Amino acid sequence: RTLVDSADLMLPEGVRSIQLEPGPSGGVGALQVVSAAGYIPFDRRPGAKEGHSHGLFSGSALRSMREHLASRIGPGNGEQPRRLLLRRNSAYRALKNEQELEERLAPHGFDVVYPERLDFVEQFQLFSGAEMVVGATGAAFANLIFCPPQTHIVICLSAHREHSFGYWQGMAAAVGNRISYVLGPVAGARGAGVHADYRIDVADVLQAIGVR
Repeated sequence: RTLVDSADLMLPEGVRSIQLEPGPSGGVGALQVVSAAGYIPFDRRPGAKEGHSHGLFSGSALRSMREHLASRIGPGNGEQPRRLLLRRNSAYRALKNEQELEERLAPHGFDVVYPERLDFVEQFQLFSGAEMVVGATGAAFANLIFCPPQTHIVICLSAHREHSFGYWQGMAAAVGNRISYVLGPVAGARGAGVHADYRIDVADVLQAIGVR
């Protein structure tokens, strides 16, 4: 539903979307296909050559989209937290000491949020008012395109060389934000791939946000 809501908000005045059920075909007078904003492989095939695309992003397109959405949605009620700690529910790339991170960041004004529990408007208003965002790498960080320029984004992930480090970096740079990565060793029995569980040194996160 979040994807449909975001598409509807981007439509010009007087234009409405029509959702088709899977299976039926139909005819249209003119068809416009929207490509993916960025693509990276979810997992590497065994034996694949090193190196892959880390995504390309248009700063002017993303900034224009952010401005358009701001004009349609408007600001939040002023009660949204400014420092966000993103929590995620996923079977992949689990940050094993996430609870420790939450406890250490709480005294520094960070509020825990679960973006997947919010609708699109709520996510936009939350991130458009942020000044700092911390969390484990995952799809929720795509919301960084809504953050104000100069927002500091701190992303935790495992120290695996095949991660697409340029993906979040390129997205953030396109909208005027900055990324800090905090890397940690693999932890658990999932293996050593990019989707392995891991731990980070919380002191590294504190250093990244400028506190001791």
